[in-house]
Amino acid sequence: MMFIAGANVHAQLEQSVFLNLALPGAQLNDKVSLAPGQYCLGIDNIGMDATAGFGLGYRTGFRFDVGFGDVTPFVSADLFWNRVKSDVRDNLSLNDGKSANYLNIPLMIGVNYGYQLTDVFRPFGEFGLGYDMFLITGEGAKSSSVLPYYKYSTKGTFAWQIGAGCYFGSHVSAGIHYYGFGKHSVSYRKNSTFLPTDNQSATVLRSAGAWTLRIGFHF
Repeated sequence: MMFIAGANVHAQLEQSVFLNLALPGAQLNDKVSLAPGQYCLGIDNIGMDATAGFGLGYRTGFRFDVGFGDVTPFVSADLFWNRVKSDVRDNLSLNDGKSANYLNIPLMIGVNYGYQLTDVFRPFGEFGLGYDMFLITGEGAKSSSVLPYYKYSTKGTFAWQIGAGCYFGSHVSAGIHYYGFGKHSVSYRKNSTFLPTDNQSATVLRSAGAWTLRIGFHF
């Protein structure tokens, strides 16, 4: 802050929207092997076995010209969506059940540094810290003689992201980012229609992350 205050800078508001194309990281990328006749992931496997996903993001910040590049402190909010892989989805649908979906919502504050290499290309790097909410939809069937139904609840936790890329002109950018969504506490309630005495609950920890291609549009 002292450095920026001492520089001959002009602040410019920048607002951005992003398309996020993500590959699962951390335990979201772990493979699972279900026992014969087991169709739901259950508490032992939930938070794993995710497919590639996508999402949207929004960011606002002030860009400062510091003489040897631009520094942009920012706040951002993103949404990432993944679902479990096709083998689990197919087995559940054949038995009139539904599979879980994963939603991560990271809220970040951070800083972006860019250098105007040419009139067209401005490479950048950035880093952010914040908080992630990890949401998991239920899986199984609420009323079934074959499948139980698992309802999941989670707690948010510390998250971070780091990335690098390039602006192409003033309004479009592309970058590769890694999001560490943190280690979340995941609880569940198992409701069994055909075996009520099997109703139970438990809690596990799951780490989540995402390797992300971010396409940005800046205004």
